[in-house]
Amino acid sequence: MRSKRNCRLAAATLLFSSGFFLPAPTPAAPLPAPSPFVAVYEVRTGGIGVGTMTRRFQIDAGSNYRFESVVESTGLVAMLKPLRIEESSAGSWSPDGPRPARYAYARRSGKKLKQSIIEFDWSGARAVSTINDTPVDFELPEGTIDKLSYQLVLMQDLASARTTLNYRVADVGKTKDYVLTQRPREQVKAGGQVYATVPVEYARDDGRRTVLWCAEVLGYLPVRIEYREKDGETTLATLTRRE
Repeated sequence: MRSKRNCRLAAATLLFSSGFFLPAPTPAAPLPAPSPFVAVYEVRTGGIGVGTMTRRFQIDAGSNYRFESVVESTGLVAMLKPLRIEESSAGSWSPDGPRPARYAYARRSGKKLKQSIIEFDWSGARAVSTINDTPVDFELPEGTIDKLSYQLVLMQDLASARTTLNYRVADVGKTKDYVLTQRPREQVKAGGQVYATVPVEYARDDGRRTVLWCAEVLGYLPVRIEYREKDGETTLATLTRRE
């Protein structure tokens, strides 16, 4: 059972960071970068705490950004089979949003390690994804983002009152297109506070669903992220601290 929770934590984490895209229209106005932040979430499966997720966004005076996400198992799950998932997106922020130069993913589960990297060559309109030392070159359409930086674009799109949330993401050897839909506004309690949020949802044909509740007062940072499996089991990440 605990091993299953560990797998759920890993699967949900991937969906939290990579689930929602369709071709992005060219923004009508400049898309400013979010203010730097650190956000810490508690991750629970079936009502039981299984881990933490920490996300950190930094940007310098030259508009060079770095966005990092770290998920770690905690409690008995960590004792039986430690899990750590690290993601990072680095690049520059343009008037159209993030222009990633490198995306990296590493998943450590016990003694097993899975890694992938995507290098973006904007001048050549190509990208190279590498998994386990095997490179794959593919076309890089303008406006493509990575599996992590989509959250930054989502936050800024909501702040700009955009209702069509369309994105394109670089994946393994190709790009994928997904879309998010908005739900009615909700009040959500997280970290001892109540936030007015805009929920956005991605629903799959097979019954799986991911919902992000984005708080207006926090620049539309998600304060709750829910992933529901086909069998109905739910994994929930709730904001506990923001700096």
